[in-house]
This record gives sequence, C-alpha cells and structure tokens, in this order.
Amino acid sequence: MRYIERQGYSSIVEAKQHKHDVYSLNLRGIGYEEFPEDIQLFDGLVSLDISRNNIKELPYNIDSLKLLETLDISFNKITRINCSFENLLFLETLKLSGNKIEFLPGNFFKMRYLYNLSLNVCRLTDIPSEIKSLKRLRTLDLSQNKINRIPEELFSLKKLEKLNLNDNEIYHLPKINSNMSNLKSIDLGRNSLNKISRKFGNFYNLESLSLSYNHLSSLPDEIVNLKKLKYLDLDNNNFEYFPSQISELTSLNSIYLSNNKIKSIPSNIRYLENLQILDLQSNELENIPSELKYIRKLRFLLLNSNNFKVFPIELSNFKNLSSVSLNNNKIEFLPNDLENLYTISTLDLGNNSLNFLPIQIKYLCNIKRINLKNNNLSRLPNEIFNLNYLTDLDISENNFTLKELEKIKNNINPNCKLTT
Repeated sequence: MRYIERQGYSSIVEAKQHKHDVYSLNLRGIGYEEFPEDIQLFDGLVSLDISRNNIKELPYNIDSLKLLETLDISFNKITRINCSFENLLFLETLKLSGNKIEFLPGNFFKMRYLYNLSLNVCRLTDIPSEIKSLKRLRTLDLSQNKINRIPEELFSLKKLEKLNLNDNEIYHLPKINSNMSNLKSIDLGRNSLNKISRKFGNFYNLESLSLSYNHLSSLPDEIVNLKKLKYLDLDNNNFEYFPSQISELTSLNSIYLSNNKIKSIPSNIRYLENLQILDLQSNELENIPSELKYIRKLRFLLLNSNNFKVFPIELSNFKNLSSVSLNNNKIEFLPNDLENLYTISTLDLGNNSLNFLPIQIKYLCNIKRINLKNNNLSRLPNEIFNLNYLTDLDISENNFTLKELEKIKNNINPNCKLTT
C-alpha cells in the first residue's frame, strides 16, 4: 500500500476545498440515501469509507476512482452489484458486508489485485466459479449468508490465508485438489456438515479450524497432517468419542468440544504438550484420565454440565492450572488432597451437591474467584477466611442460617465481593 498522508476528511464540503489533495474520506454513518456524485471529484482518493448509510445503489462509474486502495461500503441497503470494479487496479480491500446482495455477477471478480474481500451478513446463496479469478486474495469473509454450495474453484485460491464461511447452509464440501499452502484459518462453523473431506489434511499450514455447530461425529485420519494447528473448535456436534486423531496435533493450544456426547477422554491426550485450554462442557464425562497431568501447560479446564459424582482426584496432580469449572455436576465433596492446586485463581463448583468444604481449602492460596452457588452447604471452614487474594465468593442458594451468614460477612476478606 502506498503512503497515505495523515490528513483525512469527514465532510465532502470541506474536502472539496482541497479536492486534489484528498487521500482519505470518511463518510461513515452520515445518512446518505444515494452515493454522493461529488466523490468522483477526488481523483487522488486512496481510502473511502461510506459505510452505515442508506445507499441502495453504487454508481456505474465508481471505477473512475482509479487510485482507490480501500473501499468500505458495508451496512448500506445495496441489493445488487451493477457496476464494475475492474479498472480499480490498486484496490486491495473491499468491504460490502451487511447489504442485501443476493447475487454476484461474473464481472465482479475481475479485481486482479484484491487482497481482502468482506461479503458477510448479506443474502448470498451461491459463490460463482469466477471467484477463481481473485488470484491474490488473502482473506475472504462470506459468513452469515445463505450459501449452500461451495465451488471447487474456491479452493484454487493459492494465496488465501483466511476463509470464513461461518453461519451458512453448507451441507457438502467439494473436491479439494489444492494444498493451499498459505491457508492458516478456516471457519465452517454453524453449517450442516456431517463429514469432512480427507483432503483437509492437505492444509499443512492451517493454524485455526472451526467446525462448531455442525453434525459431525468423526474426523478423517488425514487430519493428523495439520501439525501447525493451534486452535480447534468442534463444539455442538455429535461426537460420542473424543477424536483420537487430535492427540497427534501437538501444536494445539486450544480445544473446544463442548455440547457433544463424549463419555471418556483417551489416555493419549497426554501428548498435547502445548495445550492450554480444554473445553469439554456439556458432555457425558464421569472422570478424567490421570494422563492429563502430563500436559504441563494446561491452564483452563472446563467440565461444566457433565456426570461427575466426585471431584476428579486427578486434578490434585496438576501444578499449573489457573481455572477449573465443574458447574452443574453431581459432586458431593472435595478431596483433602488440594496442595498442588495452589496455582488456581478460579474455581467454579456451582450447582452441585456439596455438603461441606474441607479445611484443605486453605491450600488454594492464590484463589480469586470461588462459585459455590446452589449447593447444600450450611457452613464454611474458618480457613476460607485466610484466602487473602479472594475477590469474589458466591454462596447463594445454600442452607446457611442467618447467624452463619453474619459470621461469614464479618470474617471474609474485606476486599471480597460476597454474594449471598
């Protein structure tokens, strides 16, 4: 991108006084009903933001702004593209999000130097095969449309780095014949996919993959080729087993598998040495494998809404955990062995069946937030009053007497927000 001088204008009237020196024009949210004709006067315009107006149509001769590099027309009321961007040879970023566009004409894709294209929150149902012409495209956002088919040509964009197709109606993926070595992020969440192509294993440099809110019950074995994958979101699918292939993706630092039907975690999860976040909320787990302790970097463990009847004793072997969530289980007591949990800052045990807390709660010396809401507690151990870093304690919906509540209020850390 060429250098843009610092001065920019947010008024056409002001800009017209310096029309040959206008490099940037911000007309966002002014209330235009039509595309202002006077914009054509600024032949040196490099950046134009005319988003969040009420414009219904673009001028046919918009390509007269030949030096334009960034064009933001998002969140207007445009229903169709009846102009050509072909002569905008320097256009790198085009934002058309939040319009009412249902169809893209073939000549729309003649922007040979376009790097970034945003067409999310429109009404598109199809992606024309002509998209293959955008050979320099790096980011493509088509999320929140009504797209049900992806053309093979989309996967021929070898420069593409980020692809967002979240919240569409895609039920099938086309043949993938390219390795797309630059692709780092794919979001196919909130679609209707029931399987993933084996060719996904060709995206060797992929770092982020979201497949949440689909109908998946398995992953292809070739997924193990994604050795650089760091973020994996499989929330809200139909997995009954923790996908064993995941354990070979040793670069992963975040796994989201909430709202599935998983009953157990395989022992080979121990090989995920870089894992920091493990979200297994709303599954059917009753325990966790002791091998989890070998994941030294694990910091956030979310196990809400499972079938735990006892506090996982395996947690006492962790030495780096920061947050543990076991809300909405069936836990009746905590173990005495809490010495190694001194690193925890957040402990969520709300909506369980706890009758008492052990005096070993004192070992949670760095704890800041404890949720004990909706249990069967009638008293707290005095040791909880010595937790000097505690800032948030919820003991509402328990069985405390007024006298016990008064005692707690008088003895708890004065900097702690107490919810009763």
